[in-house]
Amino acid sequence: MALTRVTSTVLESNAVSAEKMANGSITSRLYGIKSLPLSAMSNEANVALATLGVSANVNILQANLNQTTANLAAASANVLSVGGNTISLLANVNLNAANTVQLQHNLAANVNSVKANVDAAEANIAGILDGTTFTGQVNMSDDLVISGNLTVLGDSITANTLNSVVQDRFILLANSVTGAPSADVGIFMNRGTSGNAALFYDESTKSFTVAETRDPDSNVIISPTGFANLVAGQFTASSVKYNGADLNTAITDNRSGAISTVYKDNLTVSRALASDGSGKIIVSDVTSTELGYLDGVSGAIQTQIDTKIATTDSAANDFVTFQRLNANINLVSSNVALGLTQLINVAASADGEGSGNNNFFVATPVGGNPVAINNVVVSLNGIVQAKTTDYIYTPASGKVTFTDAAIPSGLTVQIISLNPPS
Repeated sequence: MALTRVTSTVLESNAVSAEKMANGSITSRLYGIKSLPLSAMSNEANVALATLGVSANVNILQANLNQTTANLAAASANVLSVGGNTISLLANVNLNAANTVQLQHNLAANVNSVKANVDAAEANIAGILDGTTFTGQVNMSDDLVISGNLTVLGDSITANTLNSVVQDRFILLANSVTGAPSADVGIFMNRGTSGNAALFYDESTKSFTVAETRDPDSNVIISPTGFANLVAGQFTASSVKYNGADLNTAITDNRSGAISTVYKDNLTVSRALASDGSGKIIVSDVTSTELGYLDGVSGAIQTQIDTKIATTDSAANDFVTFQRLNANINLVSSNVALGLTQLINVAASADGEGSGNNNFFVATPVGGNPVAINNVVVSLNGIVQAKTTDYIYTPASGKVTFTDAAIPSGLTVQIISLNPPS
């Protein structure tokens, strides 16, 4: 049966040897009200127990010793590393010390340079503020914006700009001129090797001049090498002069002469011009075609005609005409002796007076017609025509018919007839 309770009385009454108790698991647990002391146990058991404990402790101690040895080795390595690091750190400390010295030196130099620049800038600013004049050249590598006015007291301004924008409505040139003006003033335009173009006011003529010149811009008197053309949409002036004379007066004077009759109206086309009794230009009745007949004439026309008649067979015509005229005079004389009446009929050839434009009548109305062709003399533009050759006369109707089928329009037909008394 299980041992549930062991008391001292029970132990004493039951002999339990120490040998048997030595291998048992004995604790310090109370057995009832009493405990089993360790001294009550067998010495061999205590020695074995102690040996086991010592062995375990020795093992633990050996393990700790091994770990300690490893830790000492690691500590030694760390000490060596720390030594190296200490040496490197010392070198870095020395380098940093040297850099610090150089940095301090450079910093001091930079501080001194900056201070000098600041001092110079402050001096310039102070000079600008109190109106001090700069004595050296000032260069700007960036934009310069001036909120106030800019006054330049030098002799010239050079602006190498491509485009200039000026908001001024008026630009004043030669601002420093005082008293009576004596020099020209204007604008030069560079034309390279061709010289300058100039738009200027010429003091000598009191006039604006547009010209070309070889004068430099330093000249105060401009001598043009030639005058430039001026192109404008419309030119308006209160008085315009040409070569010193008033242009309006010159135009009026020229227009009041011979040209006054034709200066504003178109002329009749294809007509020759002539002068009237007042010397004014008029349009004559001579057409350009008729005027063209004179083309190539090398001398006086009448002289050429007379020469031609004297040197050609046409001289015979003059003799024939003379004979006819002489015969007609004789006939007229005879008719006058008979009491015949002379009638003259003049008509311009157009359509004629009868059928066809080659028929004309002795008189209109017909009355007392001549009874023979010999009593009729016919001329065409002053040239006497030959009977039966150039014309035929019909006594019954008093009609003169030219042998040509048509008479050119515009010629004058003259018929002189000796009619019986009415």
